[in-house]
Amino acid sequence: MSSETWLPIANGEQAAAYAYGVLTPRLSGAERTLAIQAIAVHEQARDDALAKLQPAPDLSAVFDIPFPVNSADQARKLAALCEDRLVNVYCTLAAGQSDELRTDFIETARRCSARAVSWGQRPESFPGTGEPIMKPIGEPTADPTPTEDPPDSSSPVDSVSPTQPLSPNGTGGDGAQLEN
Repeated sequence: MSSETWLPIANGEQAAAYAYGVLTPRLSGAERTLAIQAIAVHEQARDDALAKLQPAPDLSAVFDIPFPVNSADQARKLAALCEDRLVNVYCTLAAGQSDELRTDFIETARRCSARAVSWGQRPESFPGTGEPIMKPIGEPTADPTPTEDPPDSSSPVDSVSPTQPLSPNGTGGDGAQLEN
């Protein structure tokens, strides 16, 4: 395997371990324990990647933290950002790999994505693409102009507006029964 595969992993994992070292002191209790565990996970992944690089590069550089980390909220935000960036690294590299390595990279990306969500990142339908699973009700779309014909409105589910609350009897505000 080439350095084009393992060097981005080693750098990304080192950056994550470094960031967790910065953010962990701002956390307490169970979150602090999770952050300490994440340091170990990222250091191990970094070491595994470095073992595949000969000669192993020096990764002792100090990384820029993108914003001040002076509170637990900022610490959680940084942890989510680091995990999300690693999702992108692993998903990008997975495309050109053998089946076994691709599976490993996708599984690692999935674990990073789960950690990002646990730190407050919005879930994504396809981690690494930046696409949320669902947009909050009332959130505007990038292009409100329809580009396709509207879907057939004969389905009761399609006839209920996403901003229209359900009535207690399980129908939309217009009386249409919703299907399960």
